[in-house]
Amino acid sequence: MLPLALRSPLTPRQEQILQMLADGLSQKEVGYRLGIAYQTVKNHIYADNRTAGHRGICARIGKRTMTGAVAEAMRNMWIV
Repeated sequence: MLPLALRSPLTPRQEQILQMLADGLSQKEVGYRLGIAYQTVKNHIYADNRTAGHRGICARIGKRTMTGAVAEAMRNMWIV
């Protein structure tokens, strides 16, 4: 088991999407490759509905932008 500091706060799907974005794919390209709508990709990134229990990548990592989220995830080795 990983030390707590190295554990990702992201779901496996969120990690997959963030890795694809870090690899240079656009949000639309990610949606196409995963067979999901562009809006669904955006929801995975930016959603912050704490009452419903759904928090997007940026909210879980504590960053406002996707670029900031990618940088933080790489710094913490959640993605490569």
